[in-house]
Amino acid sequence: MPRDLSYWNRYSGLPMTVAEKVLVRQDFRDLILTSLAPRPGDRVLDLGCGTGPHLPVLRGAVGADGHVLAVDYSPKMVAKAALRARAWDNVEVRQADATAVELEPDSYDAVLASFSISATQDVPAVVDTVHRALRPGGRLFAPDVRLPSRGVGRVLGLVYRGVARWTGVDVLDTVRARFGSADVVTGKGVPIVDLPAFAPVVMITAVKDPAT
Repeated sequence: MPRDLSYWNRYSGLPMTVAEKVLVRQDFRDLILTSLAPRPGDRVLDLGCGTGPHLPVLRGAVGADGHVLAVDYSPKMVAKAALRARAWDNVEVRQADATAVELEPDSYDAVLASFSISATQDVPAVVDTVHRALRPGGRLFAPDVRLPSRGVGRVLGLVYRGVARWTGVDVLDTVRARFGSADVVTGKGVPIVDLPAFAPVVMITAVKDPAT
């Protein structure tokens, strides 16, 4: 099912306002910083930035000498994110499709993709884009959904297909295949050794190995 701009623009209002109440929680912001470990002067990509709820914490981490690029498919989301970023000259907000956005290879120290990869129509292409854009040793933090095809997961998957036009492609498996390995972490950033069979929301972390 192809995406269209008007579909995603509709989510820039009340749905994002509700979602932001979770996304701007201090514990989630702390997890972003723990997982990405951004430092002053770093270059960070916020892929699928929405209305920009994470821009303050990312800009705060990289400081005036760093750079943050925020990308989203929806023009209305981008407009709101740009308004949020107007006080910083080193935060760029760009409207683009994550499956085709042009990014300089090996140019980012960290990538945040917060519940955005699964909402694209080509998950492997987006993960390839992220991997290519990261510098060797660069880190990805990708909180996202993981819904099995049976039981409750199947029901939730049907709902998510309607809400986000989910293709059903497993983000965690795709990240592991491209990066060579990936962890799922707890809310404190601790790797989970044995992931439950039913884990509808996963906090995915991965590091770009120069060899991959």
